[in-house]
Amino acid sequence: MRRYAMRAVAVGLGVLFLAGVEIAKAIPSLQEAVASPYFNVARDAHDFLTLTLVLYVAYRWRPGLGAAGLALYVVAHVPNLLLSADARPPDIIRLSLGTTIGLGGILMIARVRRMQDETDERNLRLESLYHMSQEMGLSLDLPTIGARALDAALNTLKLDAGTIRYVDEASQELVMLTHRGLPPDLTREIDDNPRLKIGQGIAGKAAASGEPLVIESVSQYPDTAYRATRDSGLGSAASLPLKVKGTVVGVITGFAQKPRTFTAGDLELMASLGNMVGMAISNSRLFRTIETKGREWEQTFDSVSEGIALLTPDYKIMRANRTLARMLNSTPHELVGQHCYRAIHGTGEPTTGCPASQCMAGKQPSDAVFQEPRLGNRWLEERVDPVLDHNGELLSVVHTTMDISERKKAEEALSKSLSLTGAILDMVRIASKGLVTRDVYTAFAARLRDLVHFDEASMNLLDHVDKVYRVFTVRAGDEVLVTSGQITDLEGSATAWLVSQNRTQIEDDIARERQLDSDERLAQAGYRAVLRVPLSFRDQTFGTFELESRLPGIYGTEERKAIEQLCSVLASILWYQHLVALEVMERQELEEMDKAREQFVSFLAHELRTPLTPIKASALLLAEHIPREAGTPEHRCIRNIVTGARDLEARLSDLLNMAQYRIGAFTLQIETVDPRALLCEAASRFEPLAQSRGQSLVTDVPATLPPLRADGSRLEQVVANLLDNASKFTPQDGSIRMGAAVRDGELVIEVQDNGPGLSAEEQRKIFQPYWRGAPENQRLPGTGLGLALCKRLVEAHGGRIWVESETGRGSIFCFALSLSGPASRAGERP
Repeated sequence: MRRYAMRAVAVGLGVLFLAGVEIAKAIPSLQEAVASPYFNVARDAHDFLTLTLVLYVAYRWRPGLGAAGLALYVVAHVPNLLLSADARPPDIIRLSLGTTIGLGGILMIARVRRMQDETDERNLRLESLYHMSQEMGLSLDLPTIGARALDAALNTLKLDAGTIRYVDEASQELVMLTHRGLPPDLTREIDDNPRLKIGQGIAGKAAASGEPLVIESVSQYPDTAYRATRDSGLGSAASLPLKVKGTVVGVITGFAQKPRTFTAGDLELMASLGNMVGMAISNSRLFRTIETKGREWEQTFDSVSEGIALLTPDYKIMRANRTLARMLNSTPHELVGQHCYRAIHGTGEPTTGCPASQCMAGKQPSDAVFQEPRLGNRWLEERVDPVLDHNGELLSVVHTTMDISERKKAEEALSKSLSLTGAILDMVRIASKGLVTRDVYTAFAARLRDLVHFDEASMNLLDHVDKVYRVFTVRAGDEVLVTSGQITDLEGSATAWLVSQNRTQIEDDIARERQLDSDERLAQAGYRAVLRVPLSFRDQTFGTFELESRLPGIYGTEERKAIEQLCSVLASILWYQHLVALEVMERQELEEMDKAREQFVSFLAHELRTPLTPIKASALLLAEHIPREAGTPEHRCIRNIVTGARDLEARLSDLLNMAQYRIGAFTLQIETVDPRALLCEAASRFEPLAQSRGQSLVTDVPATLPPLRADGSRLEQVVANLLDNASKFTPQDGSIRMGAAVRDGELVIEVQDNGPGLSAEEQRKIFQPYWRGAPENQRLPGTGLGLALCKRLVEAHGGRIWVESETGRGSIFCFALSLSGPASRAGERP
């Protein structure tokens, strides 16, 4: 202000000095000089210089100073006009003209100055925006951008404090990015709660509306988000949303300590600033997203287990991941620029069948599998996919390489394992058919050719009958043909050594070193490598297996394990066949003994019945001629003889029938039988016996039954045995029921008693020969063959028999026969 006052005083003195000429005209003593023609020239020069000085001051400093000088100029003419007696109109015209020119010039200069000030201010703002854009362009870090943008905004708009918030895309909240110049209380409150919801507070409302928000008095604004805002002492505020393509990405808010009006220029500047900051925030986010995706892609690209390279159409590697570099014993940097065929195959041009060449030629994916000697004979699987532009032109190809050596090994191991399993299954399948050793060994030798190389395979196997070793031999290359039957000499042989040691032996080259005497014969025959495995079961060696090859050193650990596993199964099968053979022999012997025993029983029963017949006839004859007074000794003796003869005849009949059935010496005489008549006849014969024991017989037989194909006498024997068995276990005054019914094409006959019943264990044994149950049943008459004979006769008819019983509730014996009869024809053995 002092500088401007000094300027005003200087201008005023200068104008008064120049106006002294006018004042001099009013002094009488100077009238003569004033009348001089030179004075008019001086006066015109004076007017010109005065107006020039006024206009210069107005332009150089301020238009107001020029106006003040013009006023002094006019005032300086007033004394001359008032005091001069000869004042003339030209003087008034000259003063008016000068004043008009000066005033017009000052107004023009004022307008020019105003336009220049506006231009300077706009240039200043543009320069500020330019510098701000340069500052923000130096970094893509979001906090740095926010700090620089806020500093530039505060300096340009002459604000005291401000904040910048950005929109969190995930939560759609306004998050504080940076702030400047805020009071401590408000700063602490913002730091404690840096997030605002859209529509909350000054910044939130600007973000919600998408339009600038100007607040003349912050202390009077009711919707502040922070309590300290109204007590902060801040005067005015302006909040502007930061937009990118119409989308709000943030909000910038400026505060002034004193109330002020934000002009359209201020808002325009803030809008430009906001657009710039919004773009900077968007670019920063985009950069961070790209950077994150880039890192993720880099990590993914380098962490995948396949080797990946991006190739140009001339086979050069543009990019390679670490997996491919490790695979090729190189680094990604070293691979870039190399041709793929040189980097992988070490050749000067693409190899035959190169998948990259096929992909580039056909613009279609291509793949190949090969073994690379340059990389230690590792197996590689290559796949090449084209990268095309929108016109279908080839831009590049993606070359994927996978090391499948382990998979190849696994496939080979699996193939061998499958062959081994197949060989085992073949042997087991053949052995399950009960075939002889030669067939098992034939299958074994056929499968063996798929597992291991050999020129000759032989097996020395103990003949358990003759107690000698016999040799089985097969030669590779020929049709599998086993030669056998020769008895091998154990003296000094490999068989004797293996039997004594019971462990595997491998000889790599018998042409150089021989471990056994028998190797001499093999060496003379041209064999070099030998693998010998003992055949043993539960530490009992009963044979040997031997492989011979004309190639030295081909039998290693892998071959040994495979052959040992096969020989273990082979030994188990051979030992099983040996046991089966022994069992068959023993079974045949037992069956012959059993048959001889049954024949003896049949013969004995027949022979015993021969003398029994006259005894029975004589007893009946005596009974007719001797008085029958009850209680006499003669009567009791004759009755005992007759009863004993009949009982003995029944038991001999059961024994004979059972023996005939066991040895297959009886036949069924199949004919059409009326089952109702048969059952009624059996009931009428049994009824006197039941009455003598105080029992009742209930017959539950339908009025009609379909005819049955069966042996009537045998069927009647079954019914009689079941009725007799029911009578034995039914108490006096008890009841026996016999019923029949047709079910599902079968005739089902039931005999029910109300005896003590049977337990589950007794039901399982009830049809076994000679089984009579609990000790208290031993006192009952019978041999224990009745139910067993019933079972044999029913099954001979192709039927089935069973019992249904519970302890204490009696039993029901049932049998079912097909109405069409048994499968065998009449007269045939069952």
